Amino acid sequence: MPTLTPSTLKHYIPPDRLVWQGRVDEGKRFHQLVEPIDLRQQFKPNQKFALIGFACDEGVKRNSGRAGAKEGPKAFRQALTKLPSVISFHDVGDIVCDDGDLETAQEALGHVVGLLLSHGVFPFVVGGGHEVSWGHYLGIAETKKNQHLSIVNFDAHYDLRPLLNGKGTSGTSFTQIKNHIDKFDYTCIGIQRYGNTDALKQRAKELGVNTVYAEDVDHELNPLDAVISRSQSIFLTVDLDVFATPFAPGVSAPQALGLTPSQIVKALEQLASSKKLVSFEIAELNPAYDPDGRTAALAAALASVVLHHV
Repeated sequence: MPTLTPSTLKHYIPPDRLVWQGRVDEGKRFHQLVEPIDLRQQFKPNQKFALIGFACDEGVKRNSGRAGAKEGPKAFRQALTKLPSVISFHDVGDIVCDDGDLETAQEALGHVVGLLLSHGVFPFVVGGGHEVSWGHYLGIAETKKNQHLSIVNFDAHYDLRPLLNGKGTSGTSFTQIKNHIDKFDYTCIGIQRYGNTDALKQRAKELGVNTVYAEDVDHELNPLDAVISRSQSIFLTVDLDVFATPFAPGVSAPQALGLTPSQIVKALEQLASSKKLVSFEIAELNPAYDPDGRTAALAAALASVVLHHV
């Protein structure tokens, strides 16, 4: 019997084994440890982790951002394949949005994430625009209904915009989550003080969002201790536009005053080691603006950090 529903199948592309190639030497690399699975067949996982891509930038287009993030999952795989690793994992392919039907694509992503979680597999999702978070959350919500879920977002923006003519964009994922969840526990780290409107900052304040501005990251008391303490499950999302442009030019909204990678690596290690992290994603990888692949390489390195500590 097929694993996926008919509506999900319309947006699903199975993994490409040919992407996973690289050097073979004295140690293992990610390309040697991947086990692709075609979700059009019966799902019988035997690994702890699974990669699912969200090849979509429809939400970015709706939000008047720079298109190109739909190619993010492919660029991510090409960067990850070369890195040394001891982590075995499944590649289960991509959810795509080629027809403008973002809502159905997000539901399809949620279905795949829920499928992975229901089998005890830890999903790591790679976008795509930050509309990925709403679809990703739908899968978590389905399988973690009775748990206190905390969301930690490393991002230059809150993504708490109102829906656009009743529809979501790359800037509305956390508004949609807020409208769906009983208790909205949301922490944003790396927020640009001058990159968010006063209305968005006021909305975040009213919703009780835990905000750490980019300029305060190095001396703010660790906000993650409290998050880990009160949570049963943690959903971690990293928007690559949290980083300064020299480190991450390949994003939809580059940041002149963003963070350096070293400023968040310890935080990622802390969250991954907490044993409460249930899922992880990287958003806004846009290869169209990443000619030397440095943003994709950064995304792969961050994923490696998380996977080696979960």
